[in-house]
Amino acid sequence: MQANIAGWAFSLFQHVLVTAPVAVGLILLILLIRRMPVLRLHVHVVYTLWLICIVRLWMPWTPPGPIQLWQSIQGGGAVVSHNEAAALWTSSELRSLAAPVQQWKEMSGALNVWEIIFAIWAVVTAALFLVYAGLSVYAIYTIRRAGCRPADELRLILDKCKQELKMRRHVRIAQSNRVAYPVLSGWIRPRILIPSKLIGHLHADEWRNILLHELIHVRRGDIIWNHAMAMLVIVNWFNPLVWIAYRMMREDQELSCDRVALRYTDSQQYGTTLLRVASWKLMQGQVVHGLLSFKGSSSRTLTRRRIEMIKQVASNKRVWTPLLVGVVVIIAIMTFTGKNTTALSKELNVLTFNIPAEGKVTNEFQTERPYVSIANAEGTAIFAAADGVVEQAEYVKKEGNYIRIAHDGGYVTTYSHLESLQVKAGERVSAGAQIGTMGSTGHSTGPHVKWMLWNGETAIDPLEPVEQQ
Repeated sequence: MQANIAGWAFSLFQHVLVTAPVAVGLILLILLIRRMPVLRLHVHVVYTLWLICIVRLWMPWTPPGPIQLWQSIQGGGAVVSHNEAAALWTSSELRSLAAPVQQWKEMSGALNVWEIIFAIWAVVTAALFLVYAGLSVYAIYTIRRAGCRPADELRLILDKCKQELKMRRHVRIAQSNRVAYPVLSGWIRPRILIPSKLIGHLHADEWRNILLHELIHVRRGDIIWNHAMAMLVIVNWFNPLVWIAYRMMREDQELSCDRVALRYTDSQQYGTTLLRVASWKLMQGQVVHGLLSFKGSSSRTLTRRRIEMIKQVASNKRVWTPLLVGVVVIIAIMTFTGKNTTALSKELNVLTFNIPAEGKVTNEFQTERPYVSIANAEGTAIFAAADGVVEQAEYVKKEGNYIRIAHDGGYVTTYSHLESLQVKAGERVSAGAQIGTMGSTGHSTGPHVKWMLWNGETAIDPLEPVEQQ
């Protein structure tokens, strides 16, 4: 169990390292776009970009596409054409796309520096997660202990707002003396909490504005997005840009929510409600952690931005919306696709071979044992490491069920001790195509695959990129 947790944590650590350049490039781009004056009004476009950023950084892989965003920012192939470091980085990326074998020594130097870095990252990440979880649980516990009472006088207004927004989801509303401003709690069973003292100080139209705002948060699932972004901050705690992105995303979330709410209400009245709630918040000395609220950020700058946006909407300032939509689509395409791995290998003038099976590496390439051994349960799928033609697929006395595949450049890969063979000699296979299953045939002490890379009579480490010939 502990080994599984450690393996999962190390896989997450590798994912964070691989996506770190993506995070930097994408966040910087969004921050740059965010400063465009035209988006002061259409802030929902920027918020959409933040959501794209969240999804991309949590994606374990990306499909091939014309270009990858962070590579474009760095200069792409013009910089890396024959750079050895770039080739090694690409090799690690390609392995992550093909069911990587998680191993500790693959990224370790002579002094196991990467293991030390991983240990520090894991400790800080675990501590931050416990703090975040503790604050969230404490906030929920504090509110429940206070004993919320139904806000029946606002139920009718809430139901009318749901009808306007065409919402069918059940949303509860309650009053509590432990909140200082309207807040949204719960992402499975959402509940809007209203300060008991605030009831009676606002008229019906102002309550309508508040409830519209909170219901829009519910409809868009903003609480889930906030938790997803908070988890990104926790696992990327070493990256200051991710912390900045979290704060900017929350601000843009409030602004975009205002922008949607203004479609259903009077802008001047909405601005007045915003100021009254902000004033009420300043008069209260209470803070509720981990909840999404109408107040948004406590920043005065944010309040000013919200008022400025409301004024712009009231003046009917028009923007060419198709242009903004096009920007989002282009960035999404560049973000969610990676550079075509085959084309990239040609550009770098190297060949890379994908690890052929999931499992534990029990033998790394070395002079006296020039092969890679991967152990796993019997029947585990074995895949072709690269495109090629099957030269041999039969039982060999010492190697057991044995496959030999010829590749471009005179390279050959072999796979020994398989349980079953799923290809025949003369058959052409693609990288990632299943060619057999793991077994313990021939001279073998347990289920594993013996994987070798040859160039003529010379054995080569298949985990390292090799030059094309």
